Amino acid sequence: MIDDSIFELRDYLLHEGQREALIALFEASFITPQNENGAHVRGIFRDIDRPDHFVWLRSFADMRARLAALTGFYGSPVWADHREAANATMIDSDDVHLLRPVGPTLPAEARLEAALIVVEIFPEMPEDQFRLAIAATPDVAGAFLSAPVANDFPRLPVNTDKVGVVLRLTRDFCPPERIAGFPAPLRTLRLTPTAQSPLQLAGPRASPRDFDFLQGSWRIRNRRLRTRNAGSDDWDHFPAEGRFWTLLDGVANVDEFDCPDRGFKGMSLRSLDLTTGAWSIWWISSTTGTLMPPVRGGFVGNGGCFIGGDTDGGQPILARFTWRCDAQAPRWEQAFSFDQGASWEVNWVMEFARD
Repeated sequence: MIDDSIFELRDYLLHEGQREALIALFEASFITPQNENGAHVRGIFRDIDRPDHFVWLRSFADMRARLAALTGFYGSPVWADHREAANATMIDSDDVHLLRPVGPTLPAEARLEAALIVVEIFPEMPEDQFRLAIAATPDVAGAFLSAPVANDFPRLPVNTDKVGVVLRLTRDFCPPERIAGFPAPLRTLRLTPTAQSPLQLAGPRASPRDFDFLQGSWRIRNRRLRTRNAGSDDWDHFPAEGRFWTLLDGVANVDEFDCPDRGFKGMSLRSLDLTTGAWSIWWISSTTGTLMPPVRGGFVGNGGCFIGGDTDGGQPILARFTWRCDAQAPRWEQAFSFDQGASWEVNWVMEFARD
């Protein structure tokens, strides 16, 4: 057991396509020497929503141990040998929060029952309020507030914003419900661990066979809100036809949606990221030909959940797709959130039937 009192949450912005290079270098060269110097690597993660980000967590016994550990590691031959290669992958490595635990702390090594680790970063709040809310939230694996200390290793800058950070375990790919009494998070990170991360997940991973239930041709009954974000219950009902096929041995798939009654066609393009174990889904409509921003997620049992940022009528939104897997009668649902996930409005439902 590691009983550390200081944690760092580190979120690096990388050059395009460089995340796997940094992960390979980090796992091969940086875990053991940091641990030996007293900088305990607690978790190494890929962000499923941001392919150009690398997130990791380390801890120290106290601030004196942190100074000694950082001085030792960043003054070592290992860092000297690999510094240039590591820094070449990065655009910004200064998004770092210096934290102290005020609730559950992560185990040193564990295999956790979850599909994702979700990190929520909140504005700082009173410690007693923070502790009470965390104690009443069953999926919390770690809870932290900004440490009231000065960074005494200025070679590595830290973020001076005062925050609360909560690590939560989710059993599916949707963000968890809001913590009662908490404001909206400033940021929400959906993370999966790398191969050598001390924290691992025992939950489901995506498979190239996840969308096999959609194989073939379909008749589709549609129900779509005529006006969104207005409290409306006025739905437009119309038929469509669809057909689905897989590519690249299942790592990608496509379906075409044909709606002659409304004068448009649509297409979904999906790809499976084998490093994160998550699907990305893009939508293209014949009315614009524009590739819309992706939603990302996966399946647990016979249900799938996929989330992503977008705009609607010029307003920023979160978009959510949900699937019910059924080889004879699958169901798709689209919902938008205009309040950062606090509430959702379902605006389009498709019910499928075999031709």
